[in-house]
Amino acid sequence: MGTRKSAPADLPPESRQELTDELKRIIRDRSYGIGIVGVASVDRFAGAPKGHGPLDYIPDANAVVVIGLPILDGVADHAGYLEGSEIVKEEDTYVGRDGVRRIYNPRLALRNQINLRSAHESLNMEIQILGIYAGALLESRGYKTLVVPTTYGTTFSWPTNTNPDFPINVNGFGPFSHRHAAVAAGLGEFGLNNLLLTPQWGPRNRFTSIITRAPLVADPLLEGDICLREKCALCVKACRGGAFGDVFAFDVAGHSNTVAKFDHLKCEQGGRSCLKRCISACPIGSF
Repeated sequence: MGTRKSAPADLPPESRQELTDELKRIIRDRSYGIGIVGVASVDRFAGAPKGHGPLDYIPDANAVVVIGLPILDGVADHAGYLEGSEIVKEEDTYVGRDGVRRIYNPRLALRNQINLRSAHESLNMEIQILGIYAGALLESRGYKTLVVPTTYGTTFSWPTNTNPDFPINVNGFGPFSHRHAAVAAGLGEFGLNNLLLTPQWGPRNRFTSIITRAPLVADPLLEGDICLREKCALCVKACRGGAFGDVFAFDVAGHSNTVAKFDHLKCEQGGRSCLKRCISACPIGSF
């Protein structure tokens, strides 16, 4: 079998732009023009925690590509679905295999089914497939590439909340921050609710990132603000768990982001009644 050869990382500017344009065209074509894509140079991740930057995955990487797909507004508004249903009860009981009768919430279960399937599982698979196509293009041109999967995938392996040896807030920690990468790639900024806001869809997004040796052309960082912050603060007001605290600013690749301090434990504890109202309350990119 033949051995693939690595392509040079010092392409002339016009060749770098051609490769970047071709990559973006594949992503947009395969997503029917809906997907968004941005490119960041690896130097924009200089402040990443040790072990979590692109160079920790591919030591001679040159770029990070970030792909985004939308969470539908109708899905984000799932908190009120089945309200007043004559068929599905808000609360019911069932008998387990051990013979013990327990209380459960049928409406909540069905609301979560809509959210988890349509806002996570389906998007996760589609966006990762887009990443694989893009990565295959880059590797066919001689550039080693890694697609970092979405956070909260079906194979996520953190300990469960029922394990007393682990605090509840360790669940859901991704190995690579797609939100920070999206800021570095010029796709958006952090909102007051700690979520990544894009001009197109506000906080209703899913992202995946591609780390590559390819010498792609980086996109400019976002100019101006998307989040209305204290002028709006609907996300903070909508939080039933009281998970948001004092406001502070931090920098990502030269872009200042202002967020409210976030308590993961309170978010988890309020999650059953919350149903992601900090997402659906945001007016940015909403119908």
